[in-house]
Amino acid sequence: PWTIIHAFEPVPQAFETLRKRFQDYEGIYCRNMALGSRLEQKQINVSRFVEASSFLPNGRLLNNRVYGIDFTIEELVPVAVETVASYCSEHSVSCIKLLKLDVQGYELEVLKGAVPVLDIIQFIYAEAQFQELYQNGPLFQDLFTFLHLHQFELVRMASFRADDDGQLMECDMIFRNRKVSPLSDR
Repeated sequence: PWTIIHAFEPVPQAFETLRKRFQDYEGIYCRNMALGSRLEQKQINVSRFVEASSFLPNGRLLNNRVYGIDFTIEELVPVAVETVASYCSEHSVSCIKLLKLDVQGYELEVLKGAVPVLDIIQFIYAEAQFQELYQNGPLFQDLFTFLHLHQFELVRMASFRADDDGQLMECDMIFRNRKVSPLSDR
């Protein structure tokens, strides 16, 4: 009950579901926008499998219908993009216990927009790709290197998923900010 959540969803239909589900809860702020490395308007590729919608074009695995799912892009939707740093400044967010990223290959762009406030983030939870799901999306080593250079250490990898051929495809990773004490009240 004391947790404050800022949730971002750029796809309008998915945002409406989110908003309706949490509109009666204090401390949950739903925003119909995306996060990235700079303030801009951008087109998001809305997939038939909405959960796979991304700013990036589908990569080889999604084009080959991994798991038999149709990831065809149905429409392009204009979206406002904000940075984590500008959002924190605008809304007086002074600490983030957990920054959870589920941004379909856009992780590095979101993290670049968070650089000025990385020191207020205790943990980062992100998906990492081992194969190309989205064209030009970062792979595991790209995320690891970026966060390691910004004083985050990898503390856990979980939810490993393989493609139809059994090759490792993606996983979830949790990073801890080495500068922030785990016992901190922040």
